[in-house]
Amino acid sequence: MLLSSRSEQGDVAELVMAVGAENVLTSATDLIRYSADASPYHQVPRVVVLARTGDDVAAVFRFASRNGRRVVLRAAGTSLNGQAQGYDILLDVRRHFDRATVEEEGAFLRSAPGVVLSRANARLARHGRMLGPDPASSAAACVGGVVANNASGMTCGVHANSYRTVESLRIVLPSGTRIDTAAHDAGRHLAEAEPELVTQLLAIRDEIRADPELTARIRTKFEIKNTNGYRLDAFLDGDTPAEIVRGLLVGSQGTLGFLEEITFRWMHEIDEDDAGLLVEFRSSDQAELDRFEHEAREIVDGVVLHGDFTRNARVAGGVWAVRKGLLAALGANRSPGTILLSEDVCVPPARVAEAAVALRDILAAQNASGELG
Repeated sequence: MLLSSRSEQGDVAELVMAVGAENVLTSATDLIRYSADASPYHQVPRVVVLARTGDDVAAVFRFASRNGRRVVLRAAGTSLNGQAQGYDILLDVRRHFDRATVEEEGAFLRSAPGVVLSRANARLARHGRMLGPDPASSAAACVGGVVANNASGMTCGVHANSYRTVESLRIVLPSGTRIDTAAHDAGRHLAEAEPELVTQLLAIRDEIRADPELTARIRTKFEIKNTNGYRLDAFLDGDTPAEIVRGLLVGSQGTLGFLEEITFRWMHEIDEDDAGLLVEFRSSDQAELDRFEHEAREIVDGVVLHGDFTRNARVAGGVWAVRKGLLAALGANRSPGTILLSEDVCVPPARVAEAAVALRDILAAQNASGELG
């Protein structure tokens, strides 16, 4: 049931007090602008809140809990299934959450949820690293949505998806409680702030572990690329409530809390002999496409460590979109005071590999001489 006009105005006033008038949007133009994502669905929210910090998110969550309101979290809005839409409070967690820090020479990435995935990878590329998840929407999708949906993509399989590569999370629970799962006192803090939640988590953990058949079913379910439902294997992989919460939040699609900060382990180190190969075959003859793919596999057999072919037009288009967006992403993340120069290199197809090696050596020599910044 919709609130009365007076009640609605009172609720808006309370939100304004919590996060500031400039961060509470109620005009028809703003509400309609936020009513769609990349899916074919539309839901017009009653109010849009632009969160600036985790404190703002906690305040909105507490407000919603007190007043029986519903909150939907939204970052890039690239969802194909309507997860970034809501009919009540829509909480924008992209605009003010666009920061990331590379740590330990690229071994870890500490990221806010509003960082675009391709830009995060552009920063890591300077250290010869990349994140595991590689969804087709990498050029637009934000880190928070990638983790919230346990996105994987074509190359990471199940061993390097969001669930497997998230080291720790800083989260805001629906009650407004904030937890850093990496903190040494995370367990104590969680137990003090959410005793009932901790009791229930431990009870579910013990029930699952006491049932060998159920344990085997859960393990089998998540040995394949399966993002349906909560990650029940979190109760098998984590012993403490804080560890279980870290696992459960991945893939929970915003239903269990807000991912204020995500720390990733890197997936793959890129050395000087690694390369990326993007190939597209076209034919109206299915048998000919099969032959092309078979011959290509024979050529790269034993060489390509990640990746596969796809005949899904949406996935293929997404990969090409990522490729086309690399230049812009690299330019946006270049070091201060530098410029990005780009030139095409044309060589006979049979000598592409030779040219790539020669170009690498030229760049290495120029860097060693200090002529390249």
